[in-house]
Amino acid sequence: MFTIVDLHQLRYFVQVARERNFTRAADALAVAQPSLSQQIRKLERRLGFDLFDRGPAGAKLTREGELLLPLAKSVLDRVQEVEVAAAEIRGMQRGQITIGASPIAGMRVLPVLLRAVRERWPGLVVRTREEGLSRLLDLLEAGEVDLALVLLPNADPHLVCVPLFTEDVVAVLPADHALAARNVLTLEDLREEPFVLLSQRYGVRQLVVDECERAGFTPRIALESGDVGIVQGLVAAGLGVTIIPASAVRRDLVIVARPVLSQGERPQRRIGLAMRSDRYVPIAARRVFELAEGMIL
Repeated sequence: MFTIVDLHQLRYFVQVARERNFTRAADALAVAQPSLSQQIRKLERRLGFDLFDRGPAGAKLTREGELLLPLAKSVLDRVQEVEVAAAEIRGMQRGQITIGASPIAGMRVLPVLLRAVRERWPGLVVRTREEGLSRLLDLLEAGEVDLALVLLPNADPHLVCVPLFTEDVVAVLPADHALAARNVLTLEDLREEPFVLLSQRYGVRQLVVDECERAGFTPRIALESGDVGIVQGLVAAGLGVTIIPASAVRRDLVIVARPVLSQGERPQRRIGLAMRSDRYVPIAARRVFELAEGMIL
């Protein structure tokens, strides 16, 4: 079995293989070159074969060394994972995670969630990645984010989700629009209106299109933007109407927001926090996920 000293020998072996030179490897490891050479010789004697062909041009891996190198790297990678996990367990002081959030849902979730994280684990570094909800699913699958806000329900069997909140979507119109006097609108009322919609990277865009088609028409999209503030500014300018989550409505523009009905019901969107079950999730991310399960937004 390998001991701690043997792990050092493996690190020396990997570094010499990387540098192809004992002197440069010793400099990179901040050890004396004779000491490094001695440890490599001890490792070779223990293994029963040479790892390097040594010559004036440097150190070249032997065939046996080439076979051993990926295994040595794998061992050191696993050791590093153990060290990181142990550090996270010791108070979450060295953990680092990335959470993906859409601009709209993130405004509601992140301040509450990150405040709770900071109070419980002040040493945990949380980075955020801002994208539309549909794009976040791709980032989660690719491992570029550890946790992500998603639309629920989601049919992916590898997603583990905790529901966070449900909210209505509302119709937003210019304040002087003929329909602004009504307290409640139906999608049919908006059939002939030009729509100003969020771009396709936003999940709410598809929700609006789907609900309009259920009501028997395809929305006439006059303008679109990737910024929910700009969308509402265009509405205030009289360039169309929009449908957005209620929490995103701006109060500083000359617009009105009205509940909207689709086939007698208010369209809603459900937002949850998700991680994947088919890939490694850092311990810190799992703890944050568990923390979110008890949150009320």
